[in-house]
Formats: sequence, structure tokens, C-alpha cells
Amino acid sequence: MPKVPYTKAALRYVAQLQQLKDRGLIIENDSKALHLLENISYYRLSGYWYPMLAEPKTAHAFKSGSTFNNAFKLYCFDRELRKLILGELEKIEVAI
Repeated sequence: MPKVPYTKAALRYVAQLQQLKDRGLIIENDSKALHLLENISYYRLSGYWYPMLAEPKTAHAFKSGSTFNNAFKLYCFDRELRKLILGELEKIEVAI
């Protein structure tokens, strides 16, 4: 099967932030959001704002009241949960 060429141009971080705003995501603190996009990445965070997308999700429009901060809080919760689970899993592996 031939590979399909990727034709989308990469967006700079400021443009990513503006795109999120244009789609209806509320950004409470631009500099913090920009820092997070630069250090975590748009695509890693996108899984956490996906539930905030209105139907149809292919329209890429956010539900009213959706915030970048809420998506980041979900990301932080997931990271902490993952660390807890992996720590306990290690104990089980050692005990076996």
C-alpha cells in the first residue's frame, strides 16, 4: 500500500494557541498555555480536550465553557494516576 503524503503545514505555538481560541476553547492565561504547548505538545494535550469537543467532533469546535485549564487538570490527574499505578505494579512484579 503506498504511503499518503502528509500535506499539512506545522503550526507555530502561537498559531496553535490561536487555533484553540478560534475553535472556542477558553484560555485563561495565554503565557501559561503557550508554555504548556511548547513543553507538553499540542497533540499530547489534545487527548485531554477531546471530550470537550462538540458533536460532530470532526468539526473541531469546543462545547461552551470548555477551558484549557480543565484539559491541563485532566492531564495532571492522568499523570499522577499513572505514577501511582506503575509504583504499585512494580511491587507486584517484585513479589512474583
